[in-house]
Amino acid sequence: LYTPRALQQKLWATSRIHQPEWECYDSDTVMRRMDSAEHWGGTAMTLTTMSHLPRIDQHGPESRSSRFKEFSALVPKDAEPLDFSVNQAPLELQGGKVLMGFTLSVPSEGLGRSVVGETTAVQVDVVGEISNEDRMVDRFRYIFSVPNPSEHLDILFERSLRPGSYQLRIKLEDVHSEKAGADVVDFSVDPPEAAQDPGTESQGEATAPIKDESR
Repeated sequence: LYTPRALQQKLWATSRIHQPEWECYDSDTVMRRMDSAEHWGGTAMTLTTMSHLPRIDQHGPESRSSRFKEFSALVPKDAEPLDFSVNQAPLELQGGKVLMGFTLSVPSEGLGRSVVGETTAVQVDVVGEISNEDRMVDRFRYIFSVPNPSEHLDILFERSLRPGSYQLRIKLEDVHSEKAGADVVDFSVDPPEAAQDPGTESQGEATAPIKDESR
């Protein structure tokens, strides 16, 4: 729904609050385009075309279904135990959602190492599933690379959720060993008492020196 003015605002915005996602620009143009799409979508020709869409029985390696099955929050049966703790806290409001920050604390002792040049690093694979009343509302995967790890790793990531009660199932797996562990955490999402501007210094302090290589 990016109209020319909204696209210009997105390119020039200096704060995430002023992005077109949170404001409505050129609403008349947007409504006219939605009315046009509704009109043409209900014509006999369009409905006939939709009823004869080809059925795809096999999905290629780049399809969404294939990528969705590439990772799971279940721990392999032959994995060595890996203990870690989970903490969460609301960070800021984002429209009708709350940006939640999650911290995974895991001891680095016993994790596999890889050598890149003169640097030793560990890599951990994080897979999570967030559900609400037995309905999955979010699913994600991160791979974190930590150069020269200290005694404990504090891994940070963020998810946007609507206020309510949720259950998080999360799996942490060491990329360079057979260690893996999982935990189930019940938590509530409530708007923070004092929502901070994403551009303030405190938001920058919430990040950790851990590189998120892929999602």
